[in-house]
Amino acid sequence: ILTIKLEYTNILIRMLISFKTKQGIIMKKLFLLLSIVIYSFGAKDFVSPDVAIKPSAEIKQNSIDIKLSLYKHIYVYDKKLKVLITKPKKIDLTNYIAKPATENFKGDQVIVKDFSLNVPFTLIKEKIGNVPFNLEIQYQGCTKLGLCYAPTSKTFKFPKIDNIK
Repeated sequence: ILTIKLEYTNILIRMLISFKTKQGIIMKKLFLLLSIVIYSFGAKDFVSPDVAIKPSAEIKQNSIDIKLSLYKHIYVYDKKLKVLITKPKKIDLTNYIAKPATENFKGDQVIVKDFSLNVPFTLIKEKIGNVPFNLEIQYQGCTKLGLCYAPTSKTFKFPKIDNIK
């Protein structure tokens, strides 16, 4: 985000320097005013990735809920959402768990509200047995204003299933 702001500022400075005539001076002032207004109001809607999408994990009675909390005007691409066991071995669980409802946004299926992914203990035991394990969620989100964040992942470490209950 800081890079975007710096690039935008550099472009503005170069454009302002290029206005040299009397009409150019008036245009420079109008352009500067308009840019300040656009820059001020638009910049506050762009937040850092860790504020935009906050992953967490909660142990339930018979499962683990992986929750993604979304900042206002943020969405997550359905096709970029994955849940994996990464330890003791890598296993993709995405097709075994229910994913949240999606909606069409500019031709893509996206999730626009906070959501949880429920990973049952029985599924984990079926795939790796009763050993310590890591669950990873992978996702990519964007703002509705057009700024997309890099694909991101968060790993959660757990003991043996029998030690969780």
